Amino acid sequence: MKYLKKIVRSIFLFFQIFLFSFIISAQKETTINLNRLDNSTIDPNNSLIEAEIIEILPAKKKRSQKLCNKFPCKAIVGINKVVGYGSSFPVIFDKGIEIKVFFAHSLEPSKKVLPNLKYDLPGLLIGDKFKAKIEGIEKMGGSIKYIVYYYEVL
Repeated sequence: MKYLKKIVRSIFLFFQIFLFSFIISAQKETTINLNRLDNSTIDPNNSLIEAEIIEILPAKKKRSQKLCNKFPCKAIVGINKVVGYGSSFPVIFDKGIEIKVFFAHSLEPSKKVLPNLKYDLPGLLIGDKFKAKIEGIEKMGGSIKYIVYYYEVL
């Protein structure tokens, strides 16, 4: 009987430690997310830029319920200023260069398309200037896919 009590206590203690560590890690994630566009830390494969929306490419309009089939997610973006680069970013931007960028949460306001998103994105229109960390991913054949997950309108 004593042996069984020890096992039950051990399992209970393990569960408490696991739950506590999960809560602590969730709190750290929230703190990090509040500093998305901090100039002092730029993640690997990312560049912190100030840019302008030149052209919004239309949504695919397929019958699928995927976000980018219903709302535009791609745009031609003009780079106005590069604040910095993280390690391993695949290219150096020239001022004024135009690139095609994929916006992971679409170009629409997040309240409209993703009401449960943890942060508010106001949406972007042609001519809007914004600041963002842009991820550069090298694809087969040497092309680069640029992705924005979070931005701030300037």
